[in-house]
Amino acid sequence: MTYKDIKHNEEVNELLKKGNPTALEHIHLRYKRLLFWIGKQIVEDDFVVETLVQDVFLKLWLQRDSIETP
Repeated sequence: MTYKDIKHNEEVNELLKKGNPTALEHIHLRYKRLLFWIGKQIVEDDFVVETLVQDVFLKLWLQRDSIETP
């Protein structure tokens, strides 16, 4: 990961904490496939995995105020 990538991730995290829906969309587009793949390693049902992935992003949005900067 480059310095530019790290700065970009920090900016997206800050925007998410401020309630910017575009930041959540960016995170969703970046991680949804990875989360789905991980879920498929545990659960065989695509619908269940998709629902769990959506729940992850919903929880991220609802608890965005408590996100800590690493």
